[in-house]
Amino acid sequence: MVLLQTFDNKSDLEPIVKALTADGGVIIADQVSDDLIDQISRELSPHFDAEGHKFRNDFNGYKTSRLGGILALSTTSQQLIAHSRVTEIADRVLKPHCTSYRIGSCTAIEIHPGEENQALHRDDDIYPIRIPQVEFQISAMWALDDFTEDNGATRVAPGSQDLRPISDVTDADLVQATMTKGSVLFYLGSIIHGGGANKSELPRSGL
Repeated sequence: MVLLQTFDNKSDLEPIVKALTADGGVIIADQVSDDLIDQISRELSPHFDAEGHKFRNDFNGYKTSRLGGILALSTTSQQLIAHSRVTEIADRVLKPHCTSYRIGSCTAIEIHPGEENQALHRDDDIYPIRIPQVEFQISAMWALDDFTEDNGATRVAPGSQDLRPISDVTDADLVQATMTKGSVLFYLGSIIHGGGANKSELPRSGL
């Protein structure tokens, strides 16, 4: 089993990008402060309560709340969305194959107790073509709470950017992206992943 590598927030860019492209995902621990995360959580909380249920379905789950258009709901969230780590990694992965890129989705996800594992998927399956060795997108999942094995830390199949069929992935191929609040998981659009089951007594949120 290949484990996701975790780097501290002072690490150089080169080994982070190398790990991301090799494994399909990488974690940077404690990239931002708890105070910043707590402020964003306070801004999002009333919106989760008011409209987080609107996106519930078979794929997203029926005990998971989601919000879109995050910049309109939390002005502080721009400090995560446009964080220098996000842009420098996006530049390294995407810019060799394009002149510019944009945000495709900005979503906050709150997995509640009792939620089951989300169906495994690739984010870039939305595109009708594939080009070998070219990534069309990357994602940054910021931990607004500690991500643990019990509370639904994202499940990732390291190495699955090799485009193996999703049906070939077994539990033995999966690892959970456990990380502390304020950490960030970067993963390629071609990597197989899914939200984890929340077996704890509290919700866990990510952006």
